[in-house]
Amino acid sequence: MLPGSRGIEIGPWRNPVAPKRDGFQTLVIDILSTEDLREKARRMNSPEDQVAGIEEVDIVGDASRLLELVRGKGGMDRFDWIVSSHNFEHLPDPIRFLCDCENLLKPGGFVGMIIPDKRYCFDRFRCTTNIADLVRAHHDSESTTAAAFAMFAQQALQTTLVFPDGTEYLSWPQDINHPKYLETQDIRAKYERLKKRLATNPVPEFIGHRWQFSPAAFELAMLDLRVTGLTNFVLEEIVSTQGCQEFAVRLRSSAAIEISPEECAKRRSELCQRIEDESAAVTGHCLQLENELTITRAELAEAKALLARLDGFQANE
Repeated sequence: MLPGSRGIEIGPWRNPVAPKRDGFQTLVIDILSTEDLREKARRMNSPEDQVAGIEEVDIVGDASRLLELVRGKGGMDRFDWIVSSHNFEHLPDPIRFLCDCENLLKPGGFVGMIIPDKRYCFDRFRCTTNIADLVRAHHDSESTTAAAFAMFAQQALQTTLVFPDGTEYLSWPQDINHPKYLETQDIRAKYERLKKRLATNPVPEFIGHRWQFSPAAFELAMLDLRVTGLTNFVLEEIVSTQGCQEFAVRLRSSAAIEISPEECAKRRSELCQRIEDESAAVTGHCLQLENELTITRAELAEAKALLARLDGFQANE
């Protein structure tokens, strides 16, 4: 991404990737207007320089309808890139979003996204998203109750990391991941809230997390969407950020490449095993084994040093 290139940034909030002031020809899309974003930042006691630095929003709307939003504003050009941070997991219809991105990008253009790793945030105990979840959302995108059930799904297993001193985290870096301090809440109040939302007409919108991924789970979802013809994007790169609270991905549209049933099955099996390994790696049992291994390695190193000293002593004798 070079200054002067033309792209779309979705929901840059207080930290744009491609700010207009740096020479990027960026079309900013957000679900809130510029003034609403600045007012929200002030309510959060953000420094005034951060408030002033919030990007001017060009189009207000739901990024699930990206093509409709851009074309509706008369934007007929194609773009070099589309970027977003912590947006994909909120979208009511990710498949439609990917299709819209394909239609808006120039040949060779790419989508860059940062996505939270479910293992290190309030989605910890929720199941990872798979192609069946995404396809169902794509076909039920006009459902009037989808938002209510999406909120219930998030709240039913919402997780907080609570330390003995009362410090609470809704997301946390890898080095303070202590499973014994993970807490959920009683389900009954959440269910009552669901019933109230379903009885409301229209059902209130939900802007929380609808989808949950670990790196391998996202890679599997993109492979499945690709081989089923639901998207032409290929996953060019996926990188966990420092601390592992999130991961970055780059997608680029590419002509269809034939993958044999055998190769597809093999790749999917490998990714499913990686998903299982990723989940296991953050459990209390695994962390306990890692701690025991660290102690054993230290003891082994001490024993080797002692043997070396004894060998030296015997040689001198």
